[in-house]
Amino acid sequence: MSPIQALKALLNDRFTSEDGKEIRATALKGLTMPEIDDLRKLLPGKGMPDEIVELIRFSSGFKYDFFDEISFINADTFNLEAFFPNVVELAGDGTGNFWLLDIDYEGNWGPVYYACHEPAVIMKQAESLTDFIKQIHNWAKQGDDALFFQLCDEGVNKIRKLRNGGFISTQTAKSSNDPVLRDFAATLPPEYLVADLRNKPIGSGFAWGEYYSVKDKDIRCKDLPLWGLKPKQSQGFWSKLFRRK
Repeated sequence: MSPIQALKALLNDRFTSEDGKEIRATALKGLTMPEIDDLRKLLPGKGMPDEIVELIRFSSGFKYDFFDEISFINADTFNLEAFFPNVVELAGDGTGNFWLLDIDYEGNWGPVYYACHEPAVIMKQAESLTDFIKQIHNWAKQGDDALFFQLCDEGVNKIRKLRNGGFISTQTAKSSNDPVLRDFAATLPPEYLVADLRNKPIGSGFAWGEYYSVKDKDIRCKDLPLWGLKPKQSQGFWSKLFRRK
């Protein structure tokens, strides 16, 4: 299914609010080709995927429920640009939490991540924009039982409670059989932590706020979902934490 097909399915459906009223998602106005050309200039790569062009010509986003709007064209720099240098900020919930679509340096539109501030967690929300729209659609039909809600509610707390916050030590990464992970870890200072969301299922993530300050230096491996973060604590603390029992 393409993004425009997922969006049209959502727009054509009708839902019932908690007080019994009928509600629907509404589309935002699409862009003209000159406007799309201006948007391209804000994004990496030489072009924009054809299915995205088709989508935003039809609609630049939609409104539903507590979202002010879900936008496919908000390409301004996000304030965690070291984590996500090239993103479309799809939506915010008004309380400091955001859904971000990651774009690689070739211009390919990739997974959607949930940047939660309380707890301070980065979580993989959806594999693609299509999947994200489908999650919203299912949430509109199923409410709190839907995957979208479960991820944003229970999922982030599961990540916060992960052993070591979902990180691995640089020492462990250096001994990995994965050459990308191993070579990346070799570029990091020994006290750094590694967050690896490559090929991980939705709901995966790391609790960066428990261990890391945005004022500290961080390193992303090219445009892969692979990061090296400097911990708040001393190297000795982390050596003890990751020491095998």
